[in-house]
Amino acid sequence: MITRRIVINLVTFFVASAVLIGLGLVNLLGDPLQVPTTITTVLPSADGLYSNFPVTLNGVQVGSVSAVSLVPGGAQITMEIDPGTQVPGDVAAEVDVANPLGEQQIDLIPQNGGTAAALVDGDRVPVFPDGAPADIGQVVTTATNLLAAIPVGDLNTVLHQAAVALNGQAEDVQTLIDAGQQFAREFLTYQQAFESLLADAPPVLDSVTAAGPQLSDALSNTAVLLGLLSSHQRQVLALLHSGGTTSQLLNQVVVAERPNLACLVHDLGSVTTNLAEPSNLGNLATTLATNQDFFGAVEGATPKGPARALTSGDKDRNDQEWLRTLLLIPPVLSPAAVTYLSPATPPEIHPGAACDTEFGDGVPAGSQPGFVPSSSATSVVPPPASASQVRGGGTALTGPPAVPVGGSPATPTHDPSSPATALPAVGAAAVLQRPVRRRLRRRGARKDGEADR
Repeated sequence: MITRRIVINLVTFFVASAVLIGLGLVNLLGDPLQVPTTITTVLPSADGLYSNFPVTLNGVQVGSVSAVSLVPGGAQITMEIDPGTQVPGDVAAEVDVANPLGEQQIDLIPQNGGTAAALVDGDRVPVFPDGAPADIGQVVTTATNLLAAIPVGDLNTVLHQAAVALNGQAEDVQTLIDAGQQFAREFLTYQQAFESLLADAPPVLDSVTAAGPQLSDALSNTAVLLGLLSSHQRQVLALLHSGGTTSQLLNQVVVAERPNLACLVHDLGSVTTNLAEPSNLGNLATTLATNQDFFGAVEGATPKGPARALTSGDKDRNDQEWLRTLLLIPPVLSPAAVTYLSPATPPEIHPGAACDTEFGDGVPAGSQPGFVPSSSATSVVPPPASASQVRGGGTALTGPPAVPVGGSPATPTHDPSSPATALPAVGAAAVLQRPVRRRLRRRGARKDGEADR
């Protein structure tokens, strides 16, 4: 007895089987609900082109030829593009050789990068320039006329000599044939790239033609240079030999002085970093501008011509500008010394640290035997004994920061990436202020002593 549950199971089984069979047929034969896109093109001749020949886009088959028919002006090729495949609307049709057997195919070539909207059913594709197949009859006729123009005896001689030359060269001929087939396959693979290269060649050649005079001059100069090098080849060889020896000596010096060179480069970088500070750059700019204005006025007021020596230890000079400090600003006209409102504290003395790099030890720390500061308020701060190694340049020092001209000392800070936190010994602030004030104090002291006497 067939129960209701058995009937339901049988119906479910048959429905699932039908669905699976349908999916298999769709995957095998294609979706019957989708229809191919039909496009056409008109060629002057369709020799050797038949139905079911492939249609390719960028070397990939996207459809096939469905029909070839006569129309006014040539042969109309009807192509069916596979369902779901989109072909750009800027393509042009060209007939190519599909395989070594001579079968042909329609190749769709994008003209503007393939960015146009896709073709729709019924669109007509233009023909690529020279995209029509060769006329086989015309080729055969031309070959026949060529062979007929050769005398029979000479043709027999040519064939005999060719047979003699090829006798025993079967392996070489086979190698040539295989190489030709490989070249043909690679050429077909990169056919579009070659066509793009040929299409771009005229603009490149036009650019070369436009630059023809410059290229001619460059070639002429190159020929002259080669002539000079040829005539002085002995000197050039000697120079190259000496250059090699010099390079070896320079390499020895660099290898021997690597620690000191590393410290020098590091310290120069620190000085450059310090000078790049806005306050220091402003001080330096002010100093240079003031110095230029001062010496410009002195140069304008100083007479030109030779200058005689003023003392027995001096010598004659070609320019009188060296007298400007004595003639334009005599010592008796110097301004009187002024007293500081508060005593100035001499800065600390930081001797140079030793050069300690990953390349080894360089010069030792700076020292002066028996050095005594001129003021008891001045102290010498030696480098710390446990100074950390700095890559490529000495040890990191700590000290008071630079004091801008006309400003107040900033809060002491220390940046490990910049060991030198003050301007170097030739800093604009120290050069402009402290020596001038020291000289004024000394002159004032001398005048006070003379007045007391």
